Amino acid sequence: MGAENVRKHIPVLFVLSLLIITMGMLYLFLQSSELKTDYFEGRAGIDSLQRAEAMSNAAVFFLFVIVVSFIVYILTTLRFFGKNVPSMISGNSDAQIGITFSLFFIFYVIVLFLTSLGGTQSVIELPAQSVFSQASTALQSDFWILQLKGFNAPLAEEWFFVLVMPTLLFFVSLSLIKLFKLPFPIFFSIGATMVGTALAFSYFHVFNQGNPWFLIISILFRSIILGLIYTNYYLKLVPVLHLGIGVGFGMHIANNLFGVARELGMNAFDVIATLLFIGDGSPLSIFVGWLTLLLFVTSFGFLFSAFTSKGGVRSWSS
Repeated sequence: MGAENVRKHIPVLFVLSLLIITMGMLYLFLQSSELKTDYFEGRAGIDSLQRAEAMSNAAVFFLFVIVVSFIVYILTTLRFFGKNVPSMISGNSDAQIGITFSLFFIFYVIVLFLTSLGGTQSVIELPAQSVFSQASTALQSDFWILQLKGFNAPLAEEWFFVLVMPTLLFFVSLSLIKLFKLPFPIFFSIGATMVGTALAFSYFHVFNQGNPWFLIISILFRSIILGLIYTNYYLKLVPVLHLGIGVGFGMHIANNLFGVARELGMNAFDVIATLLFIGDGSPLSIFVGWLTLLLFVTSFGFLFSAFTSKGGVRSWSS
């Protein structure tokens, strides 16, 4: 596949998601720079420097994810990793990514709602806690807490833990297994990829906090997502769906957004108003909020089109 085909196969949703991550990254860098300036010029205390470091660390992670995701995405599109490595980008189709994202977002919101009736936290909710999301509390802004923990962090983490790491781990493990001529190469590659990615994902969220329950549910959360993708890829249990990164997008955003809204005491209307109209008082926040809305409108538009098209559910796989 040549460069022309690469350009033709870069989905709009890929661009939108990376643009949303980039906007958050730029804002974190700008805020970090201002806080460091205030500290070194004597206008703020040590807490200002600590907040700045949390923001700059998160921004660096965002930048890393943007760069490696783009590289791995292009290499996958060019079939660099070979036909035996499952594609996590759902066939390079906007419709496939959008439909899968929309369905799993709706599904997981319903599951979280039903398991949290009575006002308690859902027993399956994974706390929205990571290197990325820590920076949101340093910003002391409801908008950026929602945006970073509810959208930017899940998008960035899914690009890394569904596209980048599984693709590279599968490719390396499959190459090593074939090199040493071990039996069942695909089976062992799937196992190595799921275990390695799940452990890395859990460590990324837990790091030095020593929460064993968090460790367990984060491993299960990542294993379930990868398990759904690999099972459907090889067994074709749901042939009309191309499960890939859209699964991670839908479940992860639903999980984080549900939890963050509960932490802030917001209902659905408060979340919408904060993201689209209130922001943090700056034009950038409103732009990012509407950009995020565009991601949802585009995805759900594909789902609506699939339901109403002449081909019905068969059009989902096209």
